[in-house]
Amino acid sequence: MQSVEISSELYDWNIPASQLLKKLSAVLKNPQFIAKFLKSEGLPLLNGDFASPKKMLKDLIFYLKKYHHVLDFRNDYDLISVFKHRWLQFSTLDRLKELRKSGIPVVICGQVFQELIYGCGASTIGSLTPYFLECHLAGKYSYQRKGHEFCSFESCPGEPVIPILVLEKVIEADLFLNASHTYMGDVPCLHNLLRGYDIPIHVVDFPVGPHKKPWAFKYLVEQLKVAVKKMEQVFNKKITEEDLHRGIKMINAVRKAYIEYDNLILSSPIPPISSFENSIVQSCIVDMQGDPVALVQAMKETNKELKKRIKKGIKPPGVKENPIRIYAAEKTGYDLTTLNLINDLGAIFIGPEVCETMYLSGLVDEHKDPYEAIAEYYMYKYPWSPTISIQQRAEWLLNRVKQVKAKGVIFTGVWGCQWDPAYRKYLADRLKKDLNIPSLFLEFDDIPYEFQKDGTYKIKEQVRTRIEAFIEMLKSF
Repeated sequence: MQSVEISSELYDWNIPASQLLKKLSAVLKNPQFIAKFLKSEGLPLLNGDFASPKKMLKDLIFYLKKYHHVLDFRNDYDLISVFKHRWLQFSTLDRLKELRKSGIPVVICGQVFQELIYGCGASTIGSLTPYFLECHLAGKYSYQRKGHEFCSFESCPGEPVIPILVLEKVIEADLFLNASHTYMGDVPCLHNLLRGYDIPIHVVDFPVGPHKKPWAFKYLVEQLKVAVKKMEQVFNKKITEEDLHRGIKMINAVRKAYIEYDNLILSSPIPPISSFENSIVQSCIVDMQGDPVALVQAMKETNKELKKRIKKGIKPPGVKENPIRIYAAEKTGYDLTTLNLINDLGAIFIGPEVCETMYLSGLVDEHKDPYEAIAEYYMYKYPWSPTISIQQRAEWLLNRVKQVKAKGVIFTGVWGCQWDPAYRKYLADRLKKDLNIPSLFLEFDDIPYEFQKDGTYKIKEQVRTRIEAFIEMLKSF
């Protein structure tokens, strides 16, 4: 395979030590945070280990040297549990290496069939976390440019980062598991991986089309069985239906914790968590950071802290009284600088849709045949399934917007994503026609930020102007 040569000097943003120390000093300005964190609970891990508060705090300080751009934004130092989400996020790649050393395989997947993978005794890593960490928080956009060269300039900016990190040994994995429809679906990416790296690749052929024909369901069930056979071969172990039921229960536990989180967000006149902190929680939920066991515990602690806030009427820092609720359709806020700005302008982000469709669409049946239960969920319940019509997806979105009492919707898509831009005009038209709710389309660039002299990110002015105008319109709407 032809090697990819991209100058890191053109795309990687490095800052001097003095600017890094200035950023890190922001944590020391909140002395109560360290004491409160050390008094909190630790996290049980997937492999049976335990992460103590002392270890997590030590790791956080270490990782902040690399992922320092998280300090460019307003962080809520009173929400201790969300810093455990940060720890799960920052430590993902290192923990996955440790899992492999302890005998737990790692599967690169596109946020699909996680029940199956964890049921087979493996862990997962999706496209979002490595891209978010290495590009957005570490500023290494050369990975993204290499990925585009490797795959396609018409691809989503996040997906091609994965094979580059695999090729450069930043990520070690035992299997690449993909579905033939949605996430991780860049065909050039898959073909180049086959040519360029000695890692097994398996594609689950997912029926496409808004139908409920019995043959399609049976076909997907058989495809899932073939995928398990592949994992048995790669992992050199026998997988039982009891194992798969355990995987279903594990991921259902994540869904239940997220449903409780969502109920808390909606139960308070002022959502108890800021747009930026919500984005941290959401990004952990989407990829699960390779450890649903630890994530469930972190979510339970977050829910406990939010309940206290709601009871005491405590506002998150930066959030105004009676903020305008804006629903984030499509993706997460890839431009993190928009999140604090939205709060400053008197609004708050609820969502995003990409996460909520995965975790607010019911549970996988824990009592049925596990293959049929998983197929049923992804074929009939999941609103982004290729077997769900655009009309059905629109109904889900409309109901959700009504539920969160949003006054406006921002479609936070990224150029090159194969799954969103084709639908947004139809969805926006339905929002206007059925609910009289306006929408804003934000199409983020590959590098969504401007880089300031002090080493911090700055929102691009054209994005700022559009958001300011949209929120001003909502105030008078």
